[in-house]
Amino acid sequence: LLLVLVSITSCLADSRVILKNDVNFLVYRLHLTPDLDQFSFAGQTEILLLANNSTTTIQLNAEQLTVSKARIVTTSGNSLCSSEDGTLRMETDTVFSVLSFTCDTPLSKDAQYTLSISYTGDIQKFALEGWYRSRYLYNGEERYMAVTHMEPVAARKVLPCGDEPALKAVFQLSVTVPEDRDVISNTDPVEVQKHGDKKTVTFSETPLMSTYLLALVVGNFDVLEDKTESGITIRVFTPVGGKERGRFALEVAKKVITFFGDYFAFPYPLSKLDLVAVPDFAAGAMENWGCNIFRETALLIDEKQSSIMQKQFVAYVVAHEIAHAWFGNLVTMSWWNDLWLNEGFATWSGNLAVDHVFPEWHIWTNFISSYIFSGLHLDSLESTHPVDVPISEASKVGEIFDVISYHKGSSLICMLASYLGAEKFQKGMQAYVNRHQWGNTETDDLWKALGDASQVDVGSLMKNWISKEGFPLLSLSLVGEGKLNLSQERYKPLKHSSKDTSNTLWSTPLNVQFVDKQDQLQNQTFIITDKEDSKSIHFDSQWNVVKANSGQTGFFRVHYDAKLREATKSYLKNLSSEDRLGLQNDMFALLLSGHVNVKEYLEFIIEYSSEENVVVWNDLALNINTFTQMLCHLGDSVISSLGEFTKHLFSDIFTKVGWQSELKEEATVPLLRSTVLTNLGLAGDAQIIEEATNRFWDFFDHGKDLKPDLRGAVYKIVVASSDYRAWSRLRDEYKNSDLNEERLRCLVALSYSRNPELLDEVLDWAIREVKAQDLATIFSAVAQNPKGLDIAFQYLESKMALILAKYGDDGQGTFYFPVQVLLSRVLSKFADTNKVESIRHIFEAHNLFKSYGRTYNQIVESIEINEKFLEINRHIALEVLGNIIP
Repeated sequence: LLLVLVSITSCLADSRVILKNDVNFLVYRLHLTPDLDQFSFAGQTEILLLANNSTTTIQLNAEQLTVSKARIVTTSGNSLCSSEDGTLRMETDTVFSVLSFTCDTPLSKDAQYTLSISYTGDIQKFALEGWYRSRYLYNGEERYMAVTHMEPVAARKVLPCGDEPALKAVFQLSVTVPEDRDVISNTDPVEVQKHGDKKTVTFSETPLMSTYLLALVVGNFDVLEDKTESGITIRVFTPVGGKERGRFALEVAKKVITFFGDYFAFPYPLSKLDLVAVPDFAAGAMENWGCNIFRETALLIDEKQSSIMQKQFVAYVVAHEIAHAWFGNLVTMSWWNDLWLNEGFATWSGNLAVDHVFPEWHIWTNFISSYIFSGLHLDSLESTHPVDVPISEASKVGEIFDVISYHKGSSLICMLASYLGAEKFQKGMQAYVNRHQWGNTETDDLWKALGDASQVDVGSLMKNWISKEGFPLLSLSLVGEGKLNLSQERYKPLKHSSKDTSNTLWSTPLNVQFVDKQDQLQNQTFIITDKEDSKSIHFDSQWNVVKANSGQTGFFRVHYDAKLREATKSYLKNLSSEDRLGLQNDMFALLLSGHVNVKEYLEFIIEYSSEENVVVWNDLALNINTFTQMLCHLGDSVISSLGEFTKHLFSDIFTKVGWQSELKEEATVPLLRSTVLTNLGLAGDAQIIEEATNRFWDFFDHGKDLKPDLRGAVYKIVVASSDYRAWSRLRDEYKNSDLNEERLRCLVALSYSRNPELLDEVLDWAIREVKAQDLATIFSAVAQNPKGLDIAFQYLESKMALILAKYGDDGQGTFYFPVQVLLSRVLSKFADTNKVESIRHIFEAHNLFKSYGRTYNQIVESIEINEKFLEINRHIALEVLGNIIP
């Protein structure tokens, strides 16, 4: 073991633990035989190698595999060494998951060899990674399918391989399965041989790709199929009997794959794309070359039961995964520190494609709220990390599959695209894809391509945005007619208690919109590089209206002086929905940083009572709910006052949208209606509660129609305001429905009960019966309930071992993304630092610091911020609320 560790350590690259580069992996010839009764598999891998040096040692990644024999042969078929005669020896390093083969006879430099390995492994029971089982029903019979999920480092649980993104190879896969099972992989089958009740399916060779993109699914499916105009076959695999639920995704995929081929000036390079819905999947979906795998709620749409929100979600997830064909699969990051090149670009590109296919959804307004604001929130913490974050070993990468890589990464792309201009940005993207096709890249390769296309020094412009954590707060004030003073510092929540000592300065593209002397809106763009700066703009000082970060594409916060803020507020209705959205969200961030007080914040957002944009309302509601969550620790009187404020704020918009849909209403109005009803009902509006209750029982008892866009609102309102009967009826609906979207609606609504006994029951039931992939959702919803946070915490304290067991936790501190989400969403809601010791004990008792140390730091910091906010506003919240509500 010591010799193996020494050999690994000697090949560190920038402190990275990687395999020795003595050989290149060219081709994997892989045969797998799963046993779907015993949940195990036998594997035979033949790896075509090229020796870069004369060496006696070959290193591979392998984990939880039992190797029975191995040998190395030359291209002429002669055996060089074999485990069976002792001339080939194996050593396993379980710390770094490295399998080393040492041959008595050295491999010759520049010669090719074949390393053959016979081994066995397990089809995972709980962990949704590697090759794992997923339960389904087939003609009334309970069966298990076998599903792969390799990213980031689980291919090593299926075959010994070079499990690093830069070690690309081609795969020749065959699999022996029961004759009545469907088999889906990256490429199409070229041969099927039947033998008894089994069959062996051989697939065509894959393109050059990283190991984490290998896919194999064995189960029973229905399939929908179509072709694009260029002849690419698109298929959607659904549960048996539900293929029509795949039609929406099929149509989206056809349009998106063509759009991206045109946008990147590089056609999709495979002959087919399969979209596969499986019952259990840890992430939303996975972009495996030619075989995208989705959890069912991310792919399937029922035209009678699915909401518009669900259609938007499915369209985006499909577009995101298809975008990876260019960003991730065709061009791949060299190492995990540049994960954002994959995920940030797929996130931005996915929204770009959805906007192209569904312009009526105004998806870029939603992008601001869902991605930019989300990224700003996490990146405001001291415990954040840079977009380009050092990763010493691949097993550590799980914790950066997070908001920074996805949301901040995509937000920076959005900001850069806006600054460079759409045409130049697209030209740079095309150059990047074409230069690096089938290869691996680093961030600087992207900056060079964009810089060449735009003649802008993109690397210098973006350096601190990528390499430093945090973002700037730009403060603006007027100093005489036509002169704008600007300053920048790092934004921090409750800044007055923590001075900025980082001295980081960002090159910030600032687009300023102002009213000129003809009362027309004009724009000017500046690059802010200094801590203090002043810019001249030409506007009539009579108005003094300035909107900085116009279009809201910048990744920063803006603080106006009182005079500018009042002038801009008076002009609110003339601004775009994106700018109205940005103004109120910046105000909430300034409240959290202490730059404005509760009175200033609430007086500002009351101006939004006539707002009509659904995204603005959603974001307002989210901020008010966060505000309520932070103040709910002060007691029921504060919650009641905030409820009265919410009812006052939402009353005007309810008179416009009501309960009934109109024939010709805009596509997003049903979403707005749901938001308005939910917030009024949960705030205690008696008329809304009565109508929701009537509709609930008319639907369940009398079979009357309840539109999918209203169901989530009605379910939540009724559960929150009623007794056990409604709660029990909704739990039955969860158990009986065959549509996972409806099941998830029920699951979330059940956590809105104000009865602590029912919240206790829902968590106990969830741990026992709900799928692991949905557990974080229900714990988060219970914790968000003013009556539920302590209950959720008690379950984490007493039943963390059971929760971890649902994910296959081995007690070794393995990272599981849903566990990270669950811990963060529950524990970060506390506002009492006395809880930190108990939280630390949970992490220590279950060996969570190893993989969730950064998450722990973010939780603790969030609690400190919440506590400080509560301390500042403890005595003024009720007084302010009482004075603002007419």
